[in-house]
Amino acid sequence: MRGVYMSRDQRHEIYDTLSDAWNRATSRIVEIKEEKRRKRDEWLQRQEERKRKYEEWRERMESNIERWENNIEKAEEYISRLEEQIDRLEEEEANARTDEYARIFYYHLFLFSIQFNCSFDLLVCCFTW
Repeated sequence: MRGVYMSRDQRHEIYDTLSDAWNRATSRIVEIKEEKRRKRDEWLQRQEERKRKYEEWRERMESNIERWENNIEKAEEYISRLEEQIDRLEEEEANARTDEYARIFYYHLFLFSIQFNCSFDLLVCCFTW
């Protein structure tokens, strides 16, 4: 715009227009930067939340696995005890020669059914079959 004659009012008007455009551009740049910063902060928060939820899930799964392993171990011990008692009772039945011993055997069988919450009649059927 050099060499162009302008009145003072025209120069002020151009200056004001350019100044206004400059101010709007710089404020828009600031807004864009703030928006980017805000979006990044939100993204970081979501990442932290995902990480926290994943860790909670992982802890729950590890706890479940530990509990299941304990349950399996207890069940295996229980099965082992049952097998031992069944073997002992079968041996006692095989060695039963008198009515008195048979009464004692059935009494133990009855106690076994109470202890392990199973049917006495079913046990009698299994051992007399």
